[in-house]
Amino acid sequence: MNLQWKSLDEDWRDTKREVKDTLNSLYPSKWSPLKVGVSLVVWFFAITTFVTSRYYALPDPVPAYNVNRFSEARARQHIRVLSQDIGQREVGTLGEDRSIHYITAELEKLRDAPKVSHPFEISTKSGSGQHLFEIINVPIVKTYHNVTNIAVRFTCTDECASDKALLVNTHFDTMLGSNGAADAATPVAIMIDAIRMLSTATRPLRNSVVFLFNGAEETFQDASHLFMTTHPWFKDVVAVVNLEAAGVSGKSILFQSKSALMTEAYSHVSHPHGSSMANDLFKSGLLISDTDYKQFMDHGKLKGGLDMAIYQHSYLYHTKLDREDVIPAGVIQHMGANSLDIIAHIAFSANLDNVEDDGDHTYFDFNGLFFVLLPAKVATNAQILIAIAAIAYLYRTTAARTVVSGLVDVLRTIGVGAFFPIGVALSIMTTDYKMLWFAEPSFASVLYGAPAVYGLIQGHLMGKGPEPTAAELAAAEDDDEVDANKAAAAAAASDRQSIARKGYLAFTTLLMVASMALGLQTSFVFAIYVISYLAALFAPSTLFYHVAMTLPILVVQPMMIGTINTFVPLAGRMGPYIPAELIVAGIVWLATTLILLPLLPTFHALSHKAVRRWGRVFAVIGMVMWANFAATSPRYTVAAPKRMVLLHSFDMDTQTSNLHLIKGDSAPYPRDVVQGISALAGGFPVREEEAMTRAELFEAHQSLYPISELTHSLHWNTTHLDGKYWVHEDDETVVSGAKFGEAYAPRVRGIKTVTHTNGSRTITIPCEMNTHNLATVFRFDADVVASSAPMARHARSGQYLIRQSSAGHGAVAWTDAELADKETYPASACDFSFTTADATPVTIHAAAMTKYMGARNYLLRRALTHFGNNTQVFAVDAVHKSIVV
Repeated sequence: MNLQWKSLDEDWRDTKREVKDTLNSLYPSKWSPLKVGVSLVVWFFAITTFVTSRYYALPDPVPAYNVNRFSEARARQHIRVLSQDIGQREVGTLGEDRSIHYITAELEKLRDAPKVSHPFEISTKSGSGQHLFEIINVPIVKTYHNVTNIAVRFTCTDECASDKALLVNTHFDTMLGSNGAADAATPVAIMIDAIRMLSTATRPLRNSVVFLFNGAEETFQDASHLFMTTHPWFKDVVAVVNLEAAGVSGKSILFQSKSALMTEAYSHVSHPHGSSMANDLFKSGLLISDTDYKQFMDHGKLKGGLDMAIYQHSYLYHTKLDREDVIPAGVIQHMGANSLDIIAHIAFSANLDNVEDDGDHTYFDFNGLFFVLLPAKVATNAQILIAIAAIAYLYRTTAARTVVSGLVDVLRTIGVGAFFPIGVALSIMTTDYKMLWFAEPSFASVLYGAPAVYGLIQGHLMGKGPEPTAAELAAAEDDDEVDANKAAAAAAASDRQSIARKGYLAFTTLLMVASMALGLQTSFVFAIYVISYLAALFAPSTLFYHVAMTLPILVVQPMMIGTINTFVPLAGRMGPYIPAELIVAGIVWLATTLILLPLLPTFHALSHKAVRRWGRVFAVIGMVMWANFAATSPRYTVAAPKRMVLLHSFDMDTQTSNLHLIKGDSAPYPRDVVQGISALAGGFPVREEEAMTRAELFEAHQSLYPISELTHSLHWNTTHLDGKYWVHEDDETVVSGAKFGEAYAPRVRGIKTVTHTNGSRTITIPCEMNTHNLATVFRFDADVVASSAPMARHARSGQYLIRQSSAGHGAVAWTDAELADKETYPASACDFSFTTADATPVTIHAAAMTKYMGARNYLLRRALTHFGNNTQVFAVDAVHKSIVV
């Protein structure tokens, strides 16, 4: 055997050559189409996985012994007392009174602590008033009596940047039946700890800070109105930080903002989460919610503000399951740390003289890592320059016909992409399988995401050019002709891909310009697509899509996750008249399209066969998932319950009563519940599901107004059961409807009229007249020429509605012996009066919600036993009565 050994130099040269060849093969410009495709798929899933993990990431809770930082553990101690030891804190209840005492006692401890570097004042005031409130475009005049505000003021005295004050606001009352751990014991606990840290800080104050614990937000923002209109501290306030909760999980989001200074203050938070797109979403009216922020902006005319809320998993919002133990670790830490960062920055560093209503600013967080803020003018000018750059590129490189062709390609693909999920939704709406996705937002993404992708594929195939068939390739005379046919097909596909890319650029540029023209802050989203495309032009051609999709996915995907997580639970209280199925299908289609948008031109790189194969894959996935959900998945669970109301009403005028099973969503009524109540009431519902008109519902559900605008019901006539359902409070002996109604009917005899010399009349509804009930709603039609609070007619009925809430705890509370309908009541600031043009009699219909919430109604008690633990039910007794004045 003759062995020959290479010299060391030769061996080294071979090694270097191999390394060089390997590195060259790794350089993107040398990649094969297969390697490009694989790397693109891997990169796509890497980015989307990173974004998803960052979206749900929460900070670690800080232990209670760390007094230098906000501590979730310390805040939970307050939350447990308020939501567990005290529990429900509705206006007018003992829970309200205990909350006032607890919060005041905690503040006094902080005020009287030995090491206070910034002393503060405590003000506890109660009062009455009235105001026009609108939600879901439904107007109602609200009157409130003896509601309570607890306020704290840190006054800047030396080295002040301004003589203005920041207001930090939340509420301590709860919705009926809710323990209110997240909404809003959590913000209360955060504000208590913020006061502790501010009072012991060593840095000098540069601005005054007022903290408001308001006691009546759930009664339609009465206490914030009271503070603005009566408290002397409010005159110094120029901006507000409002803390809220509409869910029990996840990060707290900045969803409304005003003033560059306030938005810039948010940029200093430790864990940013929010975007100006949320501003547009909230303004759209699709979110059936409102906060005190609206009061401060619309009625307080504040120049600046931030509205922040815990918003995920809102299934438990306003239910008895809003408990401290269901709030995951890190949720409170996230909101608390951010809140303290904002308060500290404004208190110690900002100049509130610079707060101006200077337009809507563009902002978003980058996966919670940092906060991007562009003032309104800068954002507008930047987007104009981006549009010019995109148009210039298209003008210099592409014929107009080519751009139009590419634009048509994109529009066709996206349009057909919408057709399939929307078509599925419309089909589902004709069945009893609506809202199968309700229990988990990701279910909606799967159920409608697959049809959306299938639709995008079909939209692409509709415009895909011809390819040489297998028969044409087989008929070729030689290999050169076969290669020529394949090369021609590849060149044609490349041309179509280039045209589609230009169409994609034109499409996103047009969306950006249109959004700017409409004044939408969402325009920055499309600007990111355009910037990414232009940046990708400078990358190696094999990395074009890697670059073009990265920034859009990093910025847009978190927003889409948040939108889906918001609207899926919201569908459970959207009402049966709003097409929740269509809305959710549309949102999932939009999310799917926006995430895949930069990749749509890559379809042209695949053969017809490959594209059709993927289309069949997604079609099968969609059908299998729908079949699986229809057969096995529960629509509602303990953690995602259905919301219903059992309303038993008695009409004093007709001496008739009815039991209403009310739902707030578009899903079917639970059959077992309907059957159980039918057996209990002695017959099937008087009206089947779609037979009760909106006008009839409007009157039947008057005691629930304005929430009644979102409800539908089945109802049973229970007049024949009179004397068998209402019981005496003390010994539970049965009483008749007339006797119960006499005690708890809305008071109307105290309504006063004054006729003026010019023929007009002033009618006054005293607010102390109905303090014995939780709420009383008055409805009437009249030619009103003046009123003590602004008024607006209900759009469908043309009538006016006045809602008197329960008086705050400690107000005049009539005993059973004093419940007679009296003619004279003490005058109050909440007495509502209106003047009619003439002396024409006015019929006033009143409906009162009693304070017992079904506790004195055997019928409601037995009906409640038919509901499972996957339903949250509110039981309500109501009494109706009318008077002509």
